[in-house]
Amino acid sequence: MDPACVQFGQCPGCPLRHASPEFEETHHARVATQALRLETLLQVTSPTSRDGFRSRAVVRAGPSGDGHFVLGLGGLDGDMVDLSVCPAQTPDSRAALSTATALMLAARLEADIETVAVTTSIDGRLRLSFCLRTEDGLLRLRSAVATLPPGVSVTAKVSAPRSRDAEYDAQVLAGDPSVLFEVDGKPFISHPPSWVPQSPKTVSQLRADVVAALDARGSTVLEIGCGVGTTTRALAEVAVSVTAIDRERQAIADARLNLAGFGNVDLRVGLAAHAVRKLLSRGARFDRALLHGMRLPFGPEALRFLPALGVKRLVYLAPSAKALDADLEALPGARLTSADVFVQMPGTSHALVRAVVELG
Repeated sequence: MDPACVQFGQCPGCPLRHASPEFEETHHARVATQALRLETLLQVTSPTSRDGFRSRAVVRAGPSGDGHFVLGLGGLDGDMVDLSVCPAQTPDSRAALSTATALMLAARLEADIETVAVTTSIDGRLRLSFCLRTEDGLLRLRSAVATLPPGVSVTAKVSAPRSRDAEYDAQVLAGDPSVLFEVDGKPFISHPPSWVPQSPKTVSQLRADVVAALDARGSTVLEIGCGVGTTTRALAEVAVSVTAIDRERQAIADARLNLAGFGNVDLRVGLAAHAVRKLLSRGARFDRALLHGMRLPFGPEALRFLPALGVKRLVYLAPSAKALDADLEALPGARLTSADVFVQMPGTSHALVRAVVELG
């Protein structure tokens, strides 16, 4: 089918954009099914179109085919692909990328940028987070932000070569760096480096499906990797209690703001393995667990104590089916009862696997 993108074939970001929805869904299903060594092809849910779904971008700087410096991705032909014209980005995100490009040129940062994270907010504000190579670049950026209009915040840091993260340990140069996103009509606040969804329109359905699969009503729930509390809120509305853990201190601070008024939520900062051991030592008990996975497995140290905590059912959200498979191998008494694939970023190679696991 027509990819409807002038940069298709050069941009590495959406390798399945030319594929039909049926082909793409089958591809994601086969990848996950094979990784989990299952016989029956997994079902796929893809709740958003492939245009205008991304409200956030992490980019680099470089010359495009016409020699102009742009912010984007390294193209397959060696030139930089300009994401400010990417159809997968929301209109606000494309405008924010144009603002970031103008600021880069005004501060003469073409050779100084490692990465720029561009994040939009539902109230019309935007955040530009620069990871720079030199202190001189930081000084030039500090001078250039004085010309920015209201509603644009800028954070920056100088980091080691090839650093990818622009939002950790950054200093605020201008504006309020918080952003707001909305799920089911409820606003959520996030300060850097807390998580912000790249595809906010998909979060509502994903959250509802997870809560239903967990069967959390009337239960005590342990949530690992809670972020700023988007799913925690939905769990707290039906569960007796929720203990939610995240390794990022700022994420937990944001979750406290987003969950104000919920007296049945206990928010904790900690790495998964350490937090689980600590809960066990204090005699905590849970009926259900929700794990927000990463591309690497949680590992046996984080998982082997879940049965001892009383967990009978867990739902695992896995951006990597291979990581999920490794964790299932490490989890004593684990029985995979159902799994499916959830596509938040259509046209790309990324998809979540939602797995329901019974323990004991």
